[in-house]
Amino acid sequence: MNRPDVGDVVRLPGWLPDPPYRVLGVRDPGIDGHLWLDGYLIEDTGITVASYLVPVNRLRPLPDPTWDQA
Repeated sequence: MNRPDVGDVVRLPGWLPDPPYRVLGVRDPGIDGHLWLDGYLIEDTGITVASYLVPVNRLRPLPDPTWDQA
């Protein structure tokens, strides 16, 4: 996956929380191959807002659970 866009839904690397993650911001941390992602986890029990430093090559795109149902 390349750099995600704002609004994308991604699967985070295995050592981070498992629920789908909606990207609200993307920042360059100055570390090659990594990004800071700002956003929230899409959970059945609510929303958890969080930022993560992640390697870009470990992100996986997911279908959008909101718009794909329309």
